[in-house]
Amino acid sequence: MNMVLIKQKTGRDAPLVVLRDYLSRIGQIVSDSNANLIIGPEFSLSYFSNPLTKDSFEKEALKLVPNLKRDQLIIPGTGIFLDYGKKQMTNSAPIISREGIFYIDKKTSSDEDSGAEKYGYEYVRGKKQKSLFKFSNMKLALDICRDYGTMQLGNFGVIDRDLHLILASNHGVVDTGPAIVVDKGIVALVDGFGPQVHAYKMEGDVFRESVGKNTSDYLLIRF
Repeated sequence: MNMVLIKQKTGRDAPLVVLRDYLSRIGQIVSDSNANLIIGPEFSLSYFSNPLTKDSFEKEALKLVPNLKRDQLIIPGTGIFLDYGKKQMTNSAPIISREGIFYIDKKTSSDEDSGAEKYGYEYVRGKKQKSLFKFSNMKLALDICRDYGTMQLGNFGVIDRDLHLILASNHGVVDTGPAIVVDKGIVALVDGFGPQVHAYKMEGDVFRESVGKNTSDYLLIRF
């Protein structure tokens, strides 16, 4: 299994992302690396100052689907999404496969509550159960930044994951609570602050950093 962790600067001081260009870059990474998993950081799709709707995102993202193999999954990062009809805002990570797209929403708030208030919207938090999913016989978990810092999954008894993905923007820490991966499981941090990307393998009760192919654009890990 090959996993790419994308290096993309995000957050308050980062240039605004041009969605079409970013997704085109991901498509090129898929082609060049032949990776099974392609992961980006928090706020890689949009920030509070340039929110998306899911319709506008999917119009571009669905162009990636025909070129995906059955054993490939893209999680391009997260974006701030507005639902105009419900007047709601989420910080969501799209999960893209050959079957289509589903979303995992951030379960906590950093600046999301105040960000939603500026639009007169309600910030809607995700459910922990929806952060757990399967891919290619692996059990995965996904946390978005502060979700991991407050151990939204670890404190609720999740201990059986093969891969734990942390999409962040200025987090940078992987040992703030109980591990939720099995022995030899992988914890991957993709942080847009820096940016920085790391992968750690659980060996016994200790995390050891995994070394892979490190380019200016991404880190490729084989596991």
